[in-house]
Amino acid sequence: MELQHLPSNAIKNKFYDQVAFKVRPGLFETTGKAGVFDYYDVVFRTEDEAEYVPEMGDAYHTTDAGTPRANKTAYYKTYWRTHQMSDHLPMWVEISIAHTDQYLSSRLLPPQEPDPLNPET
Repeated sequence: MELQHLPSNAIKNKFYDQVAFKVRPGLFETTGKAGVFDYYDVVFRTEDEAEYVPEMGDAYHTTDAGTPRANKTAYYKTYWRTHQMSDHLPMWVEISIAHTDQYLSSRLLPPQEPDPLNPET
């Protein structure tokens, strides 16, 4: 549920991906923390475009038709860098699995009434 309103593509306008699992209250459930990791904030950033011009080669300057590329930044952002990584950003969800105390408590035998004929039990 936490991810339903977070776009997961590189330009953040589509909801392609999903994370699904079966919740088991008290055993396996979300903490309410989830998100989409935008690795383009760290690698192949918009401000790094000039650094990668040599890597992009002639395609950065010229289209497949041989005409000068009008929007080089669009080529960098929406074509070249998504072929280096992916245009689907990784999604994450935090799962709570630390239910040991609750589980062990549920497995304890109920307290036994003392046997009046055998007080040591």
